[in-house]
Amino acid sequence: MNKLFLFTILFLVSCSNSIDRKSVQISQNQEEKISDKSSVKFKLIERDGYWAFNKNNEKLFKVYIFDNGPDRISDGLFRIIDDKSGLIGFADLEGKIVIPYQFKQVDSFSEGLAGVCIDCISEKHQNPKVFTKLLKGAFGFINKKGEIVIKPQFGLISKFEDGRCKVWKDNTQYFINKKGEIID
Repeated sequence: MNKLFLFTILFLVSCSNSIDRKSVQISQNQEEKISDKSSVKFKLIERDGYWAFNKNNEKLFKVYIFDNGPDRISDGLFRIIDDKSGLIGFADLEGKIVIPYQFKQVDSFSEGLAGVCIDCISEKHQNPKVFTKLLKGAFGFINKKGEIVIKPQFGLISKFEDGRCKVWKDNTQYFINKKGEIID
């Protein structure tokens, strides 16, 4: 019994030391540096959400909320949101805005591309996190400069993995490469 208990403790400690720092959970009034390579830290401000602060503890911008916490860092960037307009942009680990606030709906980056929905209106669901059906608009992809590199034309998209992405168009599912070309 003691060996099982000791093994469990050692396993949990070893897992806690290898946590992927790309996703950060912060409790009220705490702060968390988001990466050893970053000069930015996230803080949860009571009734105001997550904010990014620089090394001088100056408030930079509001951080997009993902999965009940601050946005995860992908490809060295994380989403930020403008309180007034609700538009989303991206910042880097140094606290610089690299893509200004301009998107209503944009995914995090994967393999240098982020899915974006232009002029999108979707069917409402009782759970606002559930996507049901796209009524207007289309999904495409932007690069790390915020430029559209794959024209919005899809009804639904996934993330790029190993140079390919699953997309849906006209009720047909297929894979595309980073140029937007259909592949096997």
